[in-house]
Amino acid sequence: MSSPPTYPIDVRPCIPVCQAGQYLALGMRETLIQAHHLDDLALPLPPAHDALLRTLTAITAELTGLDDPDLPMEDWHTRRNALLTNGRGLTARKKRASSASQQ
Repeated sequence: MSSPPTYPIDVRPCIPVCQAGQYLALGMRETLIQAHHLDDLALPLPPAHDALLRTLTAITAELTGLDDPDLPMEDWHTRRNALLTNGRGLTARKKRASSASQQ
């Protein structure tokens, strides 16, 4: 029996984006890493745009620890503000942890 076809969306270009007036496709990982440089997602249908944006938001929340339901609101805001002001985006440690958990 043959294995089902696979397409690794984390690294293969599959997300259409607009960056500096150019349209290109990025993998999910690169989309998250480059998010602060992207102008927008380049999906023509609003429901598809919204669904992908929600998915990327949920992944970002998990990677940054902002998805913890037990985190007190004040700590959540402190963590969010720290992430927004540190200017580093997703750290290499978090990216590696995410890759390891998917294997």
